[in-house]
Amino acid sequence: MRSISFFAALVVALALAAFAMRPPSPLPADAPETVFSADRAMRDVETIAAHAHPIGSADIARVRDHLVNRLIELGLVVTLHGEGRPVFVPRRVARTLVAGRVRNVGGILKGTSPELPAILLMSHYDTVPNSPGAADDTAGVAATLEILRALKAAGPLKRDVIVLFTEGEEAGLLGSRDFFDTSPLASRIGLVLNLEARGGGGRTFMFETSDDAGGLISALGSAVARPSANSLMSFVYHRMPNGTDLSNAIERGIPGMNFAFIGDEVAYHTAYATPAHLDRGSLQHMGDQVLALTQTLANAGDLRARRPDLVYSDIFGLGFIAYPFWAGWILLAATAGLLGYAAVKARAFRLADFAGVAQGAGVFVFLLLAEALTLRLAGQIAGGMFDVQAKYAMLARHPFFFAGCVGVALATALLVFACLNRARSWIAAVAFAALAGIACNLFAGFDPLGTGLAVALAVFAWPVLARFVQPWGVWIGGFALLFAAALALQIFAPATSFFILWPFLLAGLAAALVLFFAKGDFDDRRALAVAGVLGALAAALIAQWGAMIFLGVGSQLPAVIAGLTPLAALALFPGLLSATGFRRAPVAALALLAASFALVGWAAFGPAGADHPRLTQAFYMAGPEPGRFARVSTLPRLDAWSEAALTADGGKPERTLLLPGYPQPVWNAPAQAAAVARPALSATAMKVEGGTRVTLRIVPAARPRELRFVMKSSVPISGFALDGRPAPLLSEPGKWSQFLYAAPPAEGITLSFTATEKGAAELRVFEVRDGWPAGIAVPPKPPGLAPFQMSDTTFAASALDYGW
Repeated sequence: MRSISFFAALVVALALAAFAMRPPSPLPADAPETVFSADRAMRDVETIAAHAHPIGSADIARVRDHLVNRLIELGLVVTLHGEGRPVFVPRRVARTLVAGRVRNVGGILKGTSPELPAILLMSHYDTVPNSPGAADDTAGVAATLEILRALKAAGPLKRDVIVLFTEGEEAGLLGSRDFFDTSPLASRIGLVLNLEARGGGGRTFMFETSDDAGGLISALGSAVARPSANSLMSFVYHRMPNGTDLSNAIERGIPGMNFAFIGDEVAYHTAYATPAHLDRGSLQHMGDQVLALTQTLANAGDLRARRPDLVYSDIFGLGFIAYPFWAGWILLAATAGLLGYAAVKARAFRLADFAGVAQGAGVFVFLLLAEALTLRLAGQIAGGMFDVQAKYAMLARHPFFFAGCVGVALATALLVFACLNRARSWIAAVAFAALAGIACNLFAGFDPLGTGLAVALAVFAWPVLARFVQPWGVWIGGFALLFAAALALQIFAPATSFFILWPFLLAGLAAALVLFFAKGDFDDRRALAVAGVLGALAAALIAQWGAMIFLGVGSQLPAVIAGLTPLAALALFPGLLSATGFRRAPVAALALLAASFALVGWAAFGPAGADHPRLTQAFYMAGPEPGRFARVSTLPRLDAWSEAALTADGGKPERTLLLPGYPQPVWNAPAQAAAVARPALSATAMKVEGGTRVTLRIVPAARPRELRFVMKSSVPISGFALDGRPAPLLSEPGKWSQFLYAAPPAEGITLSFTATEKGAAELRVFEVRDGWPAGIAVPPKPPGLAPFQMSDTTFAASALDYGW
């Protein structure tokens, strides 16, 4: 019965978690005028995402005109923002500067009290190259238009609602930077709601807030019927190098919230991001949440945008819990009480002693190490030969990869508990650790993390498994370890403490009730029922949060969910202990582990098909040296089409360091010369106080989508200026610095700097244009190939070596 209760609770937990991750059904186009309809929003998605439209492309003007017309149709006061030229320094790329010409589109839905701070609805209308961007971020743009329509249909609001469609987000958050730095409307903003996407489906999460957002969180919980949010996501995102348009608002002290659906990542920044690939339920969930929140706050007398932060999480997408940080200490005290009661009662009933509890804590450390090792191996299988082509092939089979990793985690837990109280199991554990550690090193050379985990697991095997363990000692020892982790989180990261405290309370209550009703007898039917129900709820919460974490980073780092299994094992402990006590339990666990690894392998290395991404890339480059023409691909491996494209002129592809400033070798082959006009690059120098001022002039030859300029100086240089304005580009002698300019003006740009001593610089400029040059033969692309990033473009390059 205990075994049955374990598997029943496990099935219930996984079912609840699966339910919690499903978006709602989309509403039809004939839904009431005052509600959000994904089918209505899809009309804009289909129009906007008909083609890729990155900043600087010919098609982005069509999208901009469509947005202006739609805002006029909705009766908004349209605010066309003039041509801005913002500058941006990426956080993660050294010696790099990004700039561009942007044209933001906006509008104002007038409220009855325009003196109140306004709410800004923000999304970006540009895409990455070669992606229609139906999700990122056409979904956000279309949702915003449908939200505005529903708001207007519902009647006047108190506050003005300002809408901003930014350009150049993909190039470096350029449009939002220009708006918040230069637009007079920016001073009127009291709150920003940003709409984004990372993938083509899944639930929409509110994944980021500004600081002191407790009032906004309370409003989210009360206004939205099915919110998806928790404070762990926001805590982690704040510490990541990623950024969205909201980052520019938060940096300037404007409060805000970020919404995005995360799922079906195969449709993220690829040619697969088409309207047909977009999950309408995801669009519906985004619109439902943002519409309800906007309506509530736009009619509120106080935005409550600056209140102390809260701990919060949705419960299976059905409810929402939020409380202040200090309340976590009350929950921690309650867990301490449950732990103390269990320890005292277990000792009184002679179910455990101090040594047994200490050994039990060791069992859970051992379990954590085993989970980290096996999931690390899963990651190595999927990513040991990792490159962008393999990544997207795997993402198309992501459900298999996710199921495989869940199976690996479950099988590892079953295997560890099956080893308890079995003779010589510690020897088998050492052998298993050695084999797993060796396997981690087979896919990408020496793996220090996998090797370290294998050594640690082998070291822990004897003290944990060589002696008979007390079941209650193991359970209470696990609780003690969990309590220490919860205490650390409450002290150092209280926003994340719920992640342990809530399952702890449910599992701890189950343990206390088993002791109270049945004096610790796991076979008592009342105890079995109580432990099963509470354990299933705790495990369901863990599974929901785990699925959310895996969606975010699991494809790159599946071991991130290793810490969740000990939590679930504590919640389901009585049944887990029984289910692993059968004679053939180790064999069954090993069989499940092998099957799970097979799923991971299939996801990583299964054959590509028409419904799986097969990325391809080839482009043409003229220069930078005179008389040099090449066909190029930056992908790690050439597929049949890209190889045919590179060899079309009879040249043999070689992998060399071809592009200055580009750190990786690229495939390139000699190409037929084409009549490609190249950008003009010139330099002048003049003596100034303290050194020499060098001015570079770059004039594009055509109407390029982008300019890429790289330079390497022999001496220190500083004081960069772009078109006369200070530009924070960093330089280091002997190393390439790069400058990217999106949608450059026809008249060109100037870049100047100061050198304090005599020197010289290597200067290279690449003008990026869509399409192949006239007269250059390219084989037709077969169905099922997705052109990636720079594919099917022309790089027209010029070079200048200049001394002063």
